[in-house]
Amino acid sequence: MTSYRSLLPFVAGLMLSGTVHPAAANDVVETRTFSSSPDAVWNAWSDPELVSKWWGPSGFTAPRVELNFEVGSSTLVCMQAEGTPLMCNTWTYTAIEPETELRFDSRFASKDGTAIAAAAAGLPPGIPDVVLHRITFKPTEAGGTLMTVHETGYTTSEAAALSRQGLVQVLDKMQALIP
Repeated sequence: MTSYRSLLPFVAGLMLSGTVHPAAANDVVETRTFSSSPDAVWNAWSDPELVSKWWGPSGFTAPRVELNFEVGSSTLVCMQAEGTPLMCNTWTYTAIEPETELRFDSRFASKDGTAIAAAAAGLPPGIPDVVLHRITFKPTEAGGTLMTVHETGYTTSEAAALSRQGLVQVLDKMQALIP
């Protein structure tokens, strides 16, 4: 089994996921304001070509995106930095409300989409096997979008900090693509 330990600074926070409650101590919450409409920002999540352009932190590409954008279905997203193994996640959708809210459970996975336990993938303690994600989209008065990503499930502040680092980089790439 491939160990992802060398990718930790980039990877730990890149899992995007479902059942979200008010922010707990180790939750990761990141909000961005886009000048683009909610429809355009929503499409960044629902169009596989767009996902392939922003998924993964700085220095990573997304050579494989198999989008199955339906409640109960899973998307397979794989990222890779030069000279590193392919690293994959599945996003299993629990709620899809177009241009309003997206919820999914994220898991580390093999390149065929089989779930891999976080510890077996070489990730540090505190990173759960399933990270719940809730992404909300709210129109702004200026015609843009306020998007919030809320990740839950981390059991240590260190794991949450790694997640935040990766999430910020992913959202930076998204915002450069969809201003």
